[in-house]
Parts: sequence; C-alpha cells; structure tokens
Amino acid sequence: MQHYLQKNCSVVACFLDASKAFDNVIHDKLAKKLIQRGMPICIVKLLTYWWRKQRFKVKWGNCLSEEFKVEKGVRQGGILSPYLFNLYMNDLGAILCNTKIGCQIGKTICNNFWYADDICLLAPSTRSLQVLIDLCSTYANDHKITFNAAKTVCMFFKSKESKTLATAVKMNGTCLTWETKFNYLGYTIDSISKYCDDEEIRKRSRNLRITANVLATRFLKTSNEVKQLLFKTYLSSVYFISLWIPSTQMYKKAKVAHNDCFRALFKIRGRHSISEEFVCNRVNTLDAVRRFSIHSLMCRINDSENEFVLAVRHCQTYYNSNLYKTWLNLIH
Repeated sequence: MQHYLQKNCSVVACFLDASKAFDNVIHDKLAKKLIQRGMPICIVKLLTYWWRKQRFKVKWGNCLSEEFKVEKGVRQGGILSPYLFNLYMNDLGAILCNTKIGCQIGKTICNNFWYADDICLLAPSTRSLQVLIDLCSTYANDHKITFNAAKTVCMFFKSKESKTLATAVKMNGTCLTWETKFNYLGYTIDSISKYCDDEEIRKRSRNLRITANVLATRFLKTSNEVKQLLFKTYLSSVYFISLWIPSTQMYKKAKVAHNDCFRALFKIRGRHSISEEFVCNRVNTLDAVRRFSIHSLMCRINDSENEFVLAVRHCQTYYNSNLYKTWLNLIH
C-alpha cells in the first residue's frame, strides 16, 4: 500500500469472509487436486479412506447423540486442515494472479493474500477490485464455498493527489460495506492513520496488563524461577511488535505497561531500579523484546525466496519506508 500511496495512487482492499470454509471442502475435488499436485496415490487413498469412514457424535453434558457421517469438510484444528484447505483454494490464487489485474510491485502481481480462509484482495481501483471479487465468487460457487457479503469489508486507502473514488462494489448482487478500520489476522488496519500503530499498541498494552494480573493472582506463592518462565512465556512475546511504528509518547506508555506487568508478577514495590530487576531475573525489557523480534524478521526477509517478499525487498519503497528506517535506528 505504501508503495502505491507514495506514487500518488490509491489502493482499494477487500477482506473476504468465507463462511465455515473448512466445513465445506468437497472430498472428491480435494483428492483430485492432490493427485494433480503429484501426491502419491497411496497417500491420497489413505486420506480418502479417513474422510469416508469418519463417524461423529455430539456430546451435550453427559448425553451423546446417535452416530452420524460427515460427507464434506476438513477438521477444524487438525494439523493437516490448513494445508489441505490452502491446496483446495490454491487454484483461485493462480487465477487471480493470471488476470494481471490489481496491485503489483515491479512485475510481481500482489492482488491477493491468504492465510487459510482469511483472504485479502488489493487493487488500485474499484473497477479492477470488482473483477477480482467476481472471479472469487465464480470459483466459490464451483467449489461450494460461500463468501458472506454481510461480513466482507472494503477499505479505501486514498493518496493525497489521487482522484480515485470509492464507488459501489458488489458480491453476488449485494453491495459491500466500506470501513475505515478492520481487524485482520488480529491486527487493526486503519485506512486513515496509515503510518501509526498507536491504537494497536494501546490494545496490546491493555492485554499485557490483563495477562499479568491473572498470572500474579494465580501464581502468587510460586518461586522466582516459575515466575521467570511465566513472564518469558506470556509477557515477553508481543504480537506484531516488530512492525510497530508508534509515536514516542505511546511507546513510552507501552514500556510502562510492560514494566508494571513485571512489578505485578514479581511483587516489586518501592523505587527499585526496574532495569536491574530485569537483569537479575534474566528476562528481557520491552526494548530488548522489540529488537530481537525485528532482527528475527529482518533475517527471515533477507533469507526468503518467496516471490512477493523478493519483490518487496528489491523495491526502493521498502528501504525508504518509515518502518525500515525505524528498524535501522533500533538495531544499530
């Protein structure tokens, strides 16, 4: 998005909501796709046997329903399920890319992003976005997947000089809603304040305090070694911290929240040096957590051979971005 906005071109995003997507996978179509991808027939037969022989019961209190058969879908929470679903929907991603419609960086098409059944479409105009949505609807109808128009959301990221307008976009005849904020994969995307994560940081700080209070109450009389392990496990990993671009004031509040969590769990009162306490208990401050997370992400970006990651890495916008400059300041 930043790549387009810096070139004074707007971006239109659509976050598709697939209703009970894992439950609607057709086993015969999935088996056919597995064979087309070169999976050994014996493994496909084994998976097909599992699917056809599945029997389920519903438990309500101490009562069990009669046994019934499930003829479609992959198990929610199953280890294989996300991979099988990705393969089931993979042809749609190829169809969208082959249109060469939508956003791109260099010669790499960047018009669709997936994480299992969470799908995001990106296009520079509502007209091109409509084409992508129509292709998704056609594929979904052929594969018995239902996209819920009531929960599917569009967002408009407008550049300063662009004259593009957010006109009506439809899915199966239903007009989609336009939002300025949307929670995608646990992160709140804001189309107005594009380069500031203050609201996201406020939410994470609040979650840290809640977690710390629960841990401090339940593990009041445990040893320091146990508390160190609890802190490292539950309070030293902050979702999305490597991509934060906060205001100075908001980041200070996040550090205070993290320090307060440490004080609450370890029952530290008075004016003790909190930095010294972190060192003595061998746990990382928020600054250290953030640096480690950034370094890890940068290494993965540099080592990745993913086509999209390579396109971003070779793009000058990446090195001119506020995010990359923030990384360099923190690491070096």
